[in-house]
Order: sequence, then structure tokens, then C-alpha cells
Amino acid sequence: MLGWEYHGEKAFEYLLGTHKYNMFYRVLFSLVVYLGCTQTLNLVWSFSDIANALMAIPNLICMLILSKEIAQDIKAFQPEIDNRHTEKCSEQNTYVQDVK
Repeated sequence: MLGWEYHGEKAFEYLLGTHKYNMFYRVLFSLVVYLGCTQTLNLVWSFSDIANALMAIPNLICMLILSKEIAQDIKAFQPEIDNRHTEKCSEQNTYVQDVK
């Protein structure tokens, strides 16, 4: 829980551009943790599923907006991926031949 609080606090600090509101975040986080501890497990998992789904929406939108750039980067990087795969396959074949 402390790790999640720390990462959330740092994200909150980054988004606001200052650390002045960290105490507000800590109090809010503590209240949410308390509420989560006092609710039914089914409700907590449902909220978790909804929160994860909502986090996917901005990521999908950004991927659609950046799809052209992503395709260009993949096309530019593909030869290196192919070279690594070829090297790995040749290393494995060498190892298999050495074992025989």
C-alpha cells in the first residue's frame, strides 16, 4: 500500500507541478483505503475493474492519435528486430550442434 501511495503522490505532484498539495493527497488516499477496507470484497473488485477500464480509455485514444507515428517507428525498428531474431536463432542452432 505504501508503494501505491508513493507512486500516486508523485504522479499527483507531477500533474499539479508542486508538492504543496501532498498532504491533501495523503489524507484522500487514507480515506479511500479505509473505505476499501470496510466494504465488501465484491464491491472493491467491481470498483477496481471499473477503474482499470477507465484507465484504458485515454490510453486507447492516445494510441489512435499516435498510430501513424507508432507505425513509422515500428517500420524503422523492424530490421533490428529481425537481426536480433536471426542472431538468436543462429546462437540456438550452434548450441544444439555443440550438444550433439
